Amino acid sequence: MSTAISIISIVLSLIAVIASVILALRQSTLQEHSNVLATVELFNEWRSQEFKASYGFLLSELAKSYPPSSGYDLLEAVKSHVIRVSHYLDYVGLLVYYRAIRQDLVLGFIGGSITNCWNILSPYIYVERERRSGHIKNTSRISLLLR
Repeated sequence: MSTAISIISIVLSLIAVIASVILALRQSTLQEHSNVLATVELFNEWRSQEFKASYGFLLSELAKSYPPSSGYDLLEAVKSHVIRVSHYLDYVGLLVYYRAIRQDLVLGFIGGSITNCWNILSPYIYVERERRSGHIKNTSRISLLLR
């Protein structure tokens, strides 16, 4: 009798372990699918006309027409370009940091552009940090994380 109870206990334990493994694998697959959706959404934003216009403005006009000493004290139209790009990259950096999207995909798709943006925006960000006395503390981490 005790042997039968032991065998039943072992079988039930094995069933529980197998069920746990199956659920863990399913959860992992669902997580990967949601990560893919987040990645696709971010890449779609990168390709949008509005974002391309803002990124193009940063590359061609910002430093030529507006000195970094102004920080984010810019005309509203200019500021909207700066904010759009910098906030987008902050968001991407956070998603990579918390492993919501894969770093290798981000680097493969926009890695060089992230560095370009940081090189352009960092003087403005540093001025703005001084003005806000540390309100934007961790922005440079994104650039370092994604290199």
